[in-house]
Amino acid sequence: FKGTINIEGGKIKATSYFGAAIGSGVAGDMSGTITISGGEVTASSNYYGAGIGSGLDGNMSGTITISGGQVNASSDYYGAGIGSGAGFVSDIAPEMSGTIAISGGKVTASSEYGAGIGSGMAGNMSGTITISDGEVTASSTGDGAGIGSGAEFVSGIAPEMSGTITISGGKVTAS
Repeated sequence: FKGTINIEGGKIKATSYFGAAIGSGVAGDMSGTITISGGEVTASSNYYGAGIGSGLDGNMSGTITISGGQVNASSDYYGAGIGSGAGFVSDIAPEMSGTIAISGGKVTASSEYGAGIGSGMAGNMSGTITISDGEVTASSTGDGAGIGSGAEFVSGIAPEMSGTITISGGKVTAS
């Protein structure tokens, strides 16, 4: 996905299996721009993809900007709530090298084994996550970070968290 998605209002419900609910499909890199400035957005990937970002085995090198609205992004299994999908093939580690910027709205991002916001399971997080305002809840029910990198997939091959996370305002809960 190299294009642009703008959500300015309305009620949007997007679901996917293996791909991102909003973003790229399986093995597709998300290098475009996703902007949410209003509305009620529910984005859920049921297997391996991110709720918003890239799908299974796909890199997220683009930009996701949330400045308003109510956003609920989740990955039921292994992808990040917002960020990159999970790595399933042992020699592919999806990279979240892009930018996620949250400056307003109410954002809930959750995953099982991926990060709530960041990389999916077995994915590296070398990008930038900035939260400057809004109400943000980010969680992982497995071994992933609330904000950062996901859990390891193969024992001994741990995802790297070499990126930058900046929180300068808003109300943030990460678990």
